[in-house]
Amino acid sequence: KNTSANDLHTDTTTTLNKAFQYCKANDLAVNPSKTSQMNFSRKREEILETPGVLMERHMKFLGLTLDDKLSWNHHVDNICMKISSGIYVVRRIKQIGGPQAAKT
Repeated sequence: KNTSANDLHTDTTTTLNKAFQYCKANDLAVNPSKTSQMNFSRKREEILETPGVLMERHMKFLGLTLDDKLSWNHHVDNICMKISSGIYVVRRIKQIGGPQAAKT
């Protein structure tokens, strides 16, 4: 069991290097702009960045917006923005085309 951030960083770097070697051996390409790292923690501790991998505070994964504190704030904000724009469109259609147009 890893007990320190340095141990985790070493394990992460080793595993990432193995993944890159596997991709290279099998003629696969890793897209650096789509590769990112996020550390989940409720504490504010300094985490070492993995070379060549962008550190993110929040990211979208399988439709969920995850953040480094495992809170739902970013996800809920994104959903609220989508709902708000959808409601605006329906209201605008109702103003222009009448109530029946908004129902279809």
